[in-house]
Amino acid sequence: MSKGSYKKILFITQWPYNDALIQTYTLPYISIIKDITQAYCYLIAVTQQSNKIKVSRRKGVILIELPVSGGSLLLRWMLNILAI
Repeated sequence: MSKGSYKKILFITQWPYNDALIQTYTLPYISIIKDITQAYCYLIAVTQQSNKIKVSRRKGVILIELPVSGGSLLLRWMLNILAI
């Protein structure tokens, strides 16, 4: 791939990253998709542990953790992230 032509895939979930559903079902599929497409994979998850947006890299996935708040606030954050 030439510089600037990297693929990006965004996964959005309403579950926390450490939830068993994410660890057992979502992350393995993200790993498979990442291996097949060679894309940068982003996972948006919610957290109750902080009131700030956190960005980190875990298991080869760029994790964006959003604090649990009202539904409209979460929707606005997602729209802002998608606009990037």
